[in-house]
Amino acid sequence: MSSIETKTNSHVDLDIGYSKKIIFDSHKDLIINIYGNNILNNTVRNHSSFVKNEVPMPGANFGIDVSLGYTF
Repeated sequence: MSSIETKTNSHVDLDIGYSKKIIFDSHKDLIINIYGNNILNNTVRNHSSFVKNEVPMPGANFGIDVSLGYTF
């Protein structure tokens, strides 16, 4: 550990995700992703960051991504 580094407490970070691919035909498919990051909403700090005490990682967040693929 460097002289300018500070100790970081341990934490539990729980992420979840689900992905589904729907194939319409040989040229088109649909991909749906549902995810949740830090769903326990714990205060998480990036150990390698010099501003970890002032700027924690984001809290709980959820999202849905949808993409349509098409090949020629």
